[in-house]
Amino acid sequence: MPPDASSSPPFLIGANIPWLHYGGDFGANVWRPEGGIWQPAERAQLDAAFARLAASGVQWGRWFLFCDGRAGIRFGDEGQPQGLDEFVIRDVETALEIAQRHGIRIMFVLLDFLWCDAARALRGVQMGGRAQLLDTPAERQALLDVVFRPVLERYGHEPAIFAWDIINEPEWIKTLKHGSIDAFLSETVSLIRSSTTHPVTVGSAGLRWRDRYAALGLDFYQVHWYDSLKHQPSLETPVSRLGFDRPVLLGEFPTKGSRRTPDDIVATARTAGYSGAFYWSALSDDDCSAGSIEQDPAYTRRT
Repeated sequence: MPPDASSSPPFLIGANIPWLHYGGDFGANVWRPEGGIWQPAERAQLDAAFARLAASGVQWGRWFLFCDGRAGIRFGDEGQPQGLDEFVIRDVETALEIAQRHGIRIMFVLLDFLWCDAARALRGVQMGGRAQLLDTPAERQALLDVVFRPVLERYGHEPAIFAWDIINEPEWIKTLKHGSIDAFLSETVSLIRSSTTHPVTVGSAGLRWRDRYAALGLDFYQVHWYDSLKHQPSLETPVSRLGFDRPVLLGEFPTKGSRRTPDDIVATARTAGYSGAFYWSALSDDDCSAGSIEQDPAYTRRT
């Protein structure tokens, strides 16, 4: 079960999937004009990855949906969202089918903070540069109505989904004022509440911002931990001393490039009172991802 303030659930052992192809798992773009993970090669690769995760005891996954806006969304000439492309639902169905077959429940992340970065273009595909869609009430409403709502309403009672994460690490957005970001978060919380039965959270970059989301009424808080983030309470600090009014999930931690081992991080988080720990990452190829921790029995023995 997901973090629940009304009971004492088991410590959640999870993995950030977080994508097979960043921004390209759900919907089409120039690199994958026939859609994302529903295609046979991608489906087979994910099925094998989820089989490894399940065999090691991982039962929870965090998976990014629209990332920086490079796939899956139809935009007008002036950048306004017009709806989902024809492949998004097929790809989400594939993701849930694979997850359910292997007994892994998913927390989908609607957006990444790179959605708001300066626009980049490659082969005619715009990546980022969508901050204006979070800035004004009309733009936000369009995004919620034609992009988020169709997904949330279709999968609002889906048992293979355990939560919705509105946006990954919004603290790194430098192109918007806090007021616009907070309004976007609040409006999206309301939409998720009215469209689904699932918990809602925000993937905060760290404990430094632990007070920022208290007014949103989230079902559980989520913080990330990396060695590089300074000026915040240590991982050892008991959650009970941090002022949270809901359970707190350690939503990301490194499996490579850290002075601490994954097993040590998990043990520390559990002792500190976190409701679970999701490692970074199962499939991403980056400086913080070992990529094979799911095969280490020491990790999942901490449940």
